Amino acid sequence: MTDHHDITPAPADNSGRFLRAAMAEQRINVRKLHDLSQVDVRTILKVLDGKNSRDTTKEAIAQALDMPVTDLWPGATVRGGVGVPTVPSRVFPSRAEVPSAFWGEAFSAASERIDILVYGGTFLFDSVPSFLRLLTDAVTRGVSIRFAVGDPASAAVHERGGEEGLGVDLASRCRMTLRHLAPLMTVEGVEVRVHGTPLYTSMFFADDIVYANHHIYRLPAGDNPVIELARADHPDLFDKYADTFTHIWNTGTPVHTSPRY
Repeated sequence: MTDHHDITPAPADNSGRFLRAAMAEQRINVRKLHDLSQVDVRTILKVLDGKNSRDTTKEAIAQALDMPVTDLWPGATVRGGVGVPTVPSRVFPSRAEVPSAFWGEAFSAASERIDILVYGGTFLFDSVPSFLRLLTDAVTRGVSIRFAVGDPASAAVHERGGEEGLGVDLASRCRMTLRHLAPLMTVEGVEVRVHGTPLYTSMFFADDIVYANHHIYRLPAGDNPVIELARADHPDLFDKYADTFTHIWNTGTPVHTSPRY
């Protein structure tokens, strides 16, 4: 019979997820953590369930794992110093380092909306397996899709192409994405628009999670970091991204057929 103390239970919310990840990485189960930290097993289970714990408990667990308290509980106040508020998130050093299967899983998990804001975004069609079918399946299960693509004729796209050393290739990528999306443009539940805004951040929303691909000057989007942020972890920050998407979307031009630029 399996001892339930050897099984790490699923958390009730996200506040225990970094502890869970650290335990998995160090191959430490609940019983072993108890031995190392002398924190009661039931208390450890509560912490993993995302329930509040005392600072002394967090410190004991962090010390047992040889990690800073703030790595396990971002935003925690460290005794004897000033806690710097942080936001739980996952950062990929570059978009190119995000596994293609990751994008497929993220969009496949959406149940309400998929919102995408890019210039070209051709990597989605080139590297995510059956991406167009993925979007079709999402619409079938009731997901609304909004896809904002860079306007190939806009000054912003041509300027970005020059900055990144791509020249007219960036505008060509925008056209290619629009051609890819053409079969979906007449499907109910899918909206496609072109925009000509200076794009500081490409955004990919799957329900209440945003994957923000921030753009560093002169670097191609694929070389720039991607930050994963859930609304549940910081609604105000999430809404900043969502509001920006909405503003750009509202200023975009609807596309109903593959345009001939």
